[in-house]
Amino acid sequence: MRSKRHKIYVEDPDIASLASLVLLSNFYKSAELKQWLEFRDELLNERTYPESGLVCVYCGEEHLLKDPPEGCRRYPRNLATVDHFIPVSKGGERYNKGNCVIACYSCNQKKKDDMPGDNWVLGRQTEE
Repeated sequence: MRSKRHKIYVEDPDIASLASLVLLSNFYKSAELKQWLEFRDELLNERTYPESGLVCVYCGEEHLLKDPPEGCRRYPRNLATVDHFIPVSKGGERYNKGNCVIACYSCNQKKKDDMPGDNWVLGRQTEE
């Protein structure tokens, strides 16, 4: 799937990834997808620091990539993603910038839909 400025990738061509892609495709109609991508761009631009670029709020990794490298078949772990601090599935607002933080792909995948305090706090990941 491709939009003007963004590429959406499947990490692994296994059944779970393909199911995720189908769910996302069904969830986001083209207008919703366009709105989300514009929101993501605006948020990433606002939260880019001159000296350290995009920084993961959970692990502190700096200089995250805004977009995956051309021809990349897997998401790199240092890809900047938008994470809903309070997950949308648990009542968080999707387009509220106060509920959105920048996280590396790795931390965002590990956090899933955990609530703040479920081993996740801003600034560091706690050990289980």
